[in-house]
Amino acid sequence: MFCSNSKNSQPKVESSQGFGSSDLNQLDLTIQILNRIDENSTRNEKIIVVNNFMQKIGDLFLVCFQHNLPHLYKNISSINKKPIEAHREDICNFYLNKVENVLEGSFEGDEWIGACIDRTNIEAFNKMFESIVDPLDTEDIDDLMNQKKEIIMSKDKPLNIPQSHWWWFF
Repeated sequence: MFCSNSKNSQPKVESSQGFGSSDLNQLDLTIQILNRIDENSTRNEKIIVVNNFMQKIGDLFLVCFQHNLPHLYKNISSINKKPIEAHREDICNFYLNKVENVLEGSFEGDEWIGACIDRTNIEAFNKMFESIVDPLDTEDIDDLMNQKKEIIMSKDKPLNIPQSHWWWFF
């Protein structure tokens, strides 16, 4: 992971901000992943870049930023906002649609866990960048998850999942 954790899984406090400058640097590097998308990028290349970006945002949120969002907002101006603004539509077109397609299908394996991870990544994006862009619309995904909850019982969940991520706790 990106941050150093103590034994109790809380983010290590490296500065008075609640997280270290290395965490902000890691966030900035993660955002720069989106710069791999340009006018010559194929659909598949965009999908790969968006999936990679969203997975890293989810990881950073769970480990570094979920308990320090007010401090992140104060420092967001130091982060390059242009890739987030420029590629929000790509995230909607490729990531949200992927999650909806998985949820509309039948589950044969660990699809539910994958959908939960994806939903957590979407929530991380919305929380971390709400001062930059409009949140990603999760209404359809949430409706599909609520429809599936009757067939999903207890599944393993990763560490550090906030209680507000209800989709893990059916």
